[in-house]
Amino acid sequence: MDNLFLWLAYHFEREMFLQSTVLQGFLWSIADFFLVFGFLRLTSLVRNRLNMRKTTGRYVLFWIAAIVNPYFLLYETGTKHDMLIMSIFFLAIYVALVDGLKIVRFLKHVLSDRNRLLPDTG
Repeated sequence: MDNLFLWLAYHFEREMFLQSTVLQGFLWSIADFFLVFGFLRLTSLVRNRLNMRKTTGRYVLFWIAAIVNPYFLLYETGTKHDMLIMSIFFLAIYVALVDGLKIVRFLKHVLSDRNRLLPDTG
């Protein structure tokens, strides 16, 4: 490990920094989109089980942002990409505020039903 840090100390230049920043941004963007997509899917599952209307608009916004993300990441790096990622998290915050309590109640109900069905091992 020491050799890696020594190599980085002598060879880490501006261009390598910029390339690693783009790679890091790309990987974080993928993680962000997976997190928000999973949250949207959970919300859709709960709303479907509760016979509520679908959340198509949220998915449209999500997929527009997902399609535009590589352009902002590779060609318009910086503030525009950060604003796009912030908008995705604002979408997640909106969903949490609107459907958060329904999700928690649903999960609590599912987990309590599951616990009743499990055999007592104690």
